[in-house]
Amino acid sequence: MLPPEVTSPAYLNYDPTSNVAGVLLSPGFTQVNINVAFTPDNHLVIPSFNSTEPVAVEHWYVCTTDYGYEYQTITWVLGTGQPDNPTCCPAQIVRVFL
Repeated sequence: MLPPEVTSPAYLNYDPTSNVAGVLLSPGFTQVNINVAFTPDNHLVIPSFNSTEPVAVEHWYVCTTDYGYEYQTITWVLGTGQPDNPTCCPAQIVRVFL
C-alpha cells in the first residue's frame, strides 16, 4: 500500500555494469532521479506506477562497496534478481520516531 504523498526525493547512482545502485537520500531537489515514500507502517519504499494500482517496492540491500575505500552502504537492486555484488544482504529500512 502506498502513502497518499511522496515524502522525499532521492538519487540512485547507477553503474551500467551492475544491477546494484548506490542510494543518496537527502532533503531538497539536487540530483533527484527518483522519489521515495514511507508506507503507513513506516517502511521506506520506491513507488511503482507500472500497473493499474501503484505498488510500494522494497529492493533495499546493505552491501560492501568500494569508492576509494571499503564501507557498507544502503543500495537498491534493480529488477527482481539477486544483486551482482555477493556481499549484499537484504534490508528493510524503517522510519523510527524517537
